[in-house]
Amino acid sequence: MADLRRFVKGYMCYFDQAVSEIRSGEQKGHWIFMVFPQMKELGYSAEAKAYGIEDRAEAEAFATNPELMDYLTGATQAILDSGHTPEEIFGYPDELKIQACATLFREVSPQTGVFNEILEKFFRGEPDTKTLELLRA
Repeated sequence: MADLRRFVKGYMCYFDQAVSEIRSGEQKGHWIFMVFPQMKELGYSAEAKAYGIEDRAEAEAFATNPELMDYLTGATQAILDSGHTPEEIFGYPDELKIQACATLFREVSPQTGVFNEILEKFFRGEPDTKTLELLRA
């Protein structure tokens, strides 16, 4: 069973700050790894590894946790509603973390439309291919 406590702690500490900065159009804090998780293999920093999703099973466990999904969909919706692009908010290459996160959770929670919506609106509907490869491995 996946231990998702690190995400609960991360959201409790950084969710309000993250949404505020997203709405302002500029990320200032160092919270992207905690708020928009991606596959662990995609990250290089200690934070990316600590908050990276291990595998499909952990992603599915995250996706079936209502508290975590409320946080993630809320932060994702904040991007959609902000009037700013992920590139404007996060800069390059951090905008790609949003694409990777949206791809991951679109795959394991297809009924949650916000992830497909963000891919369509900001990434020409294109998923992150590395994330798809890791999910198939």
